[in-house]
Amino acid sequence: MNYFYNGYTPQPTYNAYNNLTDRLNSLQQYGQQFQQPQQQYQQPQQAQFPQIRPVTSIEEVKGVTPNFDGSKLYFEDTANKKFYSKYIDLNGVPHIDVYKLSTEDKTQDICYCTKEEYNALKGELDEYKGILDKLLNSLGDGKNE
Repeated sequence: MNYFYNGYTPQPTYNAYNNLTDRLNSLQQYGQQFQQPQQQYQQPQQAQFPQIRPVTSIEEVKGVTPNFDGSKLYFEDTANKKFYSKYIDLNGVPHIDVYKLSTEDKTQDICYCTKEEYNALKGELDEYKGILDKLLNSLGDGKNE
């Protein structure tokens, strides 16, 4: 008697039928991915705001290397109430723009005239109108007769 055999018949490890069914199942799963539309969630694009770097003087701005793609760099100088923008212009030269914050009140003081001043000015204008009418009549224009 053979102790290693014991009537056991080993199955071959390579079974062509199993291999084909596995491949068919994987292809069916792969095809189902395209048949059922998947919902794709996209995050909304957030607005890109320029980054503003704090500086203490224009000398710091001069020391910063500008972006070589032509985009602007922005700097804030709170001590001097100024903003700077630095970029490379079309000639390839770094360019700095300076913006100064103004806190002056732009409204004008409203000045009214008195009734006497208004009447005096109106009287003068009426007098000049009378002189012009006389002059036009003397020149032969008959509109004002």
